[in-house]
Amino acid sequence: MQEFQETFIETLQNLDYSPSRGLFVHTCYLHGHLFLKPGWKCSRVVNNTIGDAIGDWYFDRSYFQQIDTCKVPRNCTNTLDLDTFDKKCVQLID
Repeated sequence: MQEFQETFIETLQNLDYSPSRGLFVHTCYLHGHLFLKPGWKCSRVVNNTIGDAIGDWYFDRSYFQQIDTCKVPRNCTNTLDLDTFDKKCVQLID
């Protein structure tokens, strides 16, 4: 999986810049949580929820193009605050 992640991120980073292309690439190991309303608030990249990022990109408030490069897949089905979430991620690495 890590090899796929590295190749995927490298490919995205090599694309030509386009403000019409929004990117929100996170390391959640499940993606079904995005179909539920709370899922739009618990998945974050650079301190932005997916709902905020898509809204800002769609309404031309910003050209959100961020990639989470965390090496450990995250459990994004919970609603932990970002600091607690990151601490749990670090605990998995140690």
